[in-house]
Amino acid sequence: MGDGLRRCTADRDLRAVTWIALFTETFGFSFIFFLPDLVNNVLGHDERVLGVVTALFSVGGIAGTLVLTGLGEVRWRGWGLMLASAAFGALFLAAGLSGNIWLTGALMLAAGSASVVYDVFVSVLFQTLAPDEARGRVVAVHGMMISGINVGACIVGGLAELRGTRFALALATAGVTLNALRLLPVGGALSRRSSAAKTVAVIGGDG
Repeated sequence: MGDGLRRCTADRDLRAVTWIALFTETFGFSFIFFLPDLVNNVLGHDERVLGVVTALFSVGGIAGTLVLTGLGEVRWRGWGLMLASAAFGALFLAAGLSGNIWLTGALMLAAGSASVVYDVFVSVLFQTLAPDEARGRVVAVHGMMISGINVGACIVGGLAELRGTRFALALATAGVTLNALRLLPVGGALSRRSSAAKTVAVIGGDG
């Protein structure tokens, strides 16, 4: 794990993907933990509406999966990762600030789609950017970051206790979006390197 972390921080491209994963997993996906409080105590609806809102997030994920499947091989993976992470944070930010349950539901639907796009591209980039001899270690670092959702929930939950749910969620999700936009300039380099790595792997396998 130590070697995997070293490689993720020493390589510029892997470092960018690592920062995206760290913020999105820790502060973006932790939003799900606060949906009951947001729907029940902030928007004033019951558990049935909460179930619908949660289902809309899942439906959005299915829609995002179908769109990506229809596109086939995507070469703009770096841009896709940055934009999906930025959109994911922005949509959750808007959902947290929304005072209308219908708007919140629509935003959760879109956020579900963005989350799937993010998941696909971050996994592909970790695998294609990692050197062959350390791919398992680099992917393990990504797996560790996925567990960051629980750490994020503790941090955001503590802040929500002090300043309120909306403030805590707004700060966390805005951080996800700003982090992705900050790293947007490296999207092109990530896309080119990832596509080239896949091409080399295919040629090598055929040979």
